[in-house]
Amino acid sequence: MNTRAPSLLLAALRAGPAVLVSAGGGATSAGSPAVAATPTHTATLSVSGMTCASCAVTVKAAVNKVDGITAVEVDVEGGEGTVRFDGQKVTG
Repeated sequence: MNTRAPSLLLAALRAGPAVLVSAGGGATSAGSPAVAATPTHTATLSVSGMTCASCAVTVKAAVNKVDGITAVEVDVEGGEGTVRFDGQKVTG
């Protein structure tokens, strides 16, 4: 496993939402009361060096340690990770 992959993804996250957001935005579910909604962003990032499922688990665990991350999915074969995060907590 390439140990740089998790650090590259974390560095990209710390670069700020403006760099990360490939699609996303803040929204509330239909029918849900708007209670001080925080903007949720989604970013899909390229992650090189992953060679196995253990790499994906390591990347996911490392990214989940960042305050404000709400979901992480990692695709070893596609070489990318998709991260949902609170735009008020994950900043540059």
